[in-house]
Amino acid sequence: MTKVTSKPSLFLISFVLFHILLFLMRQEDQVFWHMMTGIFLLTTFSYLLYKRHLTSRRIGQSLLASLIASVAIVVLYTVLVQFLPAISYEAIMTTLISIGVHYRWQLMISLAVTVPLHELYFRTMLQEQMTNPVLAVILTSLASVSLFIWVLSVQQLITLVGIQLITAAAFQYSKRLITPIAATICATIILILFYA
Repeated sequence: MTKVTSKPSLFLISFVLFHILLFLMRQEDQVFWHMMTGIFLLTTFSYLLYKRHLTSRRIGQSLLASLIASVAIVVLYTVLVQFLPAISYEAIMTTLISIGVHYRWQLMISLAVTVPLHELYFRTMLQEQMTNPVLAVILTSLASVSLFIWVLSVQQLITLVGIQLITAAAFQYSKRLITPIAATICATIILILFYA
């Protein structure tokens, strides 16, 4: 693999490109969801570079880790929503509409397609490339959330950082993509059932 096609180089090039695209479109109304969905469809190249980690946990341990992570996300949101009005259900719905989410099928696409591709991209291309586990969790979380700085409020970004720290830590433990994917989807469904 050449230097240009190495994972760090591909990540850096694509990550900067994604930020440029999002920056250029930041003033456009109700297009962010479409942009993000398209961007993560482009990240399917990550699958070509994906290899199962040799030290990955067994599937049962990985699913247990995802369950614990999803509970942690729900608890985190339940606590933060008491202090951060911008992450209330109504505020989030308003934000979703402003970025172009109008129908339930769009949320289903996000859960079924965008979330897995997001996890594949950031875990494979960035988190697995760092040897320091704490640094890997923190930097991957911040990089992931940075894509949303153009559309989310500070309170929403803070919450998203907390959620990403949980999923990144869960992946760092299991080394399986199923862990953060299942944790995110499960937590989202639980929160919708509780607050919708």
